[in-house]
Amino acid sequence: MNGLWTTPVGKRAPEPRTDRPDITASQISDFSYCARSWWLRRVEGIVAETAETAAGTRAHGLVGDLVAESVVLERVVRLCAGLLVLIAGVIGTLWFVR
Repeated sequence: MNGLWTTPVGKRAPEPRTDRPDITASQISDFSYCARSWWLRRVEGIVAETAETAAGTRAHGLVGDLVAESVVLERVVRLCAGLLVLIAGVIGTLWFVR
């Protein structure tokens, strides 16, 4: 490093650790998506498509479909709730004006 990395008070910063492998942002993303899959690839070195990984891919796909459906249902519920509030406001306004 030749002294390029220094702290604000002029002391040398510690050298970066080289005894551990780097973990990339994509690996963090993989881990957050499926820790088991990350472990199999990163630690066990299993990258081939097996019956188990194919089943895991299908299971994740089903979960993804359910999440997508729940997002749509949430939007429908919010729309219905908004319409009910609007209708209640109109009815309340008409009742008070009368």
